[in-house]
Amino acid sequence: MAGRPADALGENAERWQDGNGSGAEPLSARLPQQAASRMRAGRVGAAAARTRAVRGAAVRARKGERRASRARGVALLLTLPVMGAALDEALGARLGWAFLLAAVGAAGAGAVSCPRSALWWLVPAPPLVVALVTVGAEVLCGPAAFRGGKGLTTGAVRWGVDAFPAMAAAQTAVLAVLLVRYLRTRRGGRAGSA
Repeated sequence: MAGRPADALGENAERWQDGNGSGAEPLSARLPQQAASRMRAGRVGAAAARTRAVRGAAVRARKGERRASRARGVALLLTLPVMGAALDEALGARLGWAFLLAAVGAAGAGAVSCPRSALWWLVPAPPLVVALVTVGAEVLCGPAAFRGGKGLTTGAVRWGVDAFPAMAAAQTAVLAVLLVRYLRTRRGGRAGSA
């Protein structure tokens, strides 16, 4: 019968009749193999758990790097135009070349350092940052006539017109950097697949 000892006496007491007859593997040989396979499975499971832990740590590290990269991009996008506006105001000129170059540099540097996942906020940001810095600089450092009522409305129109070249140049810088990044990844993909 299958599953029962063939002979209670002698060497065949440990053999099972699985249809293999007297050539079946002894039960005493089977038990250590099963224990060893369970231990191997335990080791494999522990190794898989360690691998998952290492991968999880790597994913968390990449997320932290992305957050830090985003923070650097935001800092660049905000601080450089503010510094350019402060330089122009310190030189006694209204917002001019220093502000324009700082805005373009900030937009380009932000586009270079920005991860792909954060491009959704980077693309529309330069014109908004330029507009905010322009308004802030003109309200804080501009003539007193623009500080209230009709003067502020008239000043806002003029600031928009004056800030437009910096907005357009900063946006063009972002789009140019993103185009170069795209072309590099496409070229790198073709070289890797060839």
